[in-house]
Amino acid sequence: MSKRASLCALEVRLTSSRQTPYIKWTILKYPMTMTLNKTISCVLLSMLILSCKAKDKSVASAPSTTLPTTATQTKRTQTVPLFPIVNEANLWGFMDENGQVAVEPRYGFVDVFTEGLARVKLGEQWGYIDVNGKEVVEPKYERARRFADGLAAVRVDRKYGYIDGSGTMVIPPQFSKMAQAFSHGLAAVPDSSKAYGFVDRTGKVVIPHKFEDAHAFSEGLAAVEENDKWGFIDAVGNWVLAPQFVWADRFVDGYSLVRIGMQPNVDYALIDRKGDIQFRLQTLHAETPSEGLIRFDLNGKWGFADRTGKFVIPPKYEAAFDFSEGFAAVRIGNGWGYIDTGDKLAININYNVAEAFKNGIARVSWPGGKWGYIDRTGRTLWESKTATGMSAPSGDSDS
Repeated sequence: MSKRASLCALEVRLTSSRQTPYIKWTILKYPMTMTLNKTISCVLLSMLILSCKAKDKSVASAPSTTLPTTATQTKRTQTVPLFPIVNEANLWGFMDENGQVAVEPRYGFVDVFTEGLARVKLGEQWGYIDVNGKEVVEPKYERARRFADGLAAVRVDRKYGYIDGSGTMVIPPQFSKMAQAFSHGLAAVPDSSKAYGFVDRTGKVVIPHKFEDAHAFSEGLAAVEENDKWGFIDAVGNWVLAPQFVWADRFVDGYSLVRIGMQPNVDYALIDRKGDIQFRLQTLHAETPSEGLIRFDLNGKWGFADRTGKFVIPPKYEAAFDFSEGFAAVRIGNGWGYIDTGDKLAININYNVAEAFKNGIARVSWPGGKWGYIDRTGRTLWESKTATGMSAPSGDSDS
């Protein structure tokens, strides 16, 4: 290959990878011939290399021409927490974690976001929006429920089917309102005789309809009722714990709360996956552990026990909700506030109603009927303009 051909090949490689039209112009301005001696060739090659290095350095040191990212340029991601709000016209939208309006109020009702989508009501129809306010599924359903495991139950002509996140009907409407949410790829649904079985994500029955009641799968097991007794099955319908309990809840962190005995001798027990009892407590009401603590009612007062049955927080509150993000709402007298896991009052008793914290924010209502959101210090982030009450639907109901 000639020296001209060699230089031209080098020129093409450099200009295509570095985008340096100036260097290309320099070479073409001084075309090489076969009569050039080695000295001139070396000089030009050196100049070419130095030019490339200078160009690279200038590009690296030059300020970026890309515009800085701003809040208005970047769409919110699916993980950004948003919270329902309502305006004076009783139209619902969403605020962000700073109390700023994120989705302008325009709906009759809205629900919380799950899996990046929130159900919204427009007129008498329900649909779904994403965190940017885009209607991903247009409002056209009689009823709609929260997304879980990638699917949501919707009602058409008084029957429930399931749609995916794009709005595609993946399981045609055929079930009653007792159809449950998907979990672990399965959903408990009743047949025409009201017997429960489980269907997969295509609608195929994978566990026959033979149960009187059923809960969603959790940690690979589902609590089901047969002949008035509750037990646990695996994902193919085999019994793991035979029916033996008066009632049973889902497994959480390897444990489930079950009920043994009938009134007045009602015992709740915490069991592991083998069915071994960790402790028993004679009470009329207890809840599945949340953040390692079990909420229970003893003689009309509420407290919290750990998984060994030890009373971590003695029963002394008129009412209480489960721990969430380290706080639990409790009622003293007629007011609500929040305690931490050490039973220390973290947020004063200031509220008519107090809900669980989620993403560092809790919904509360004040005397007089106004409601809003507070952070973990008790600072108000947003407050309703009118005394509408906290009337947003739960999302798991048909209302």
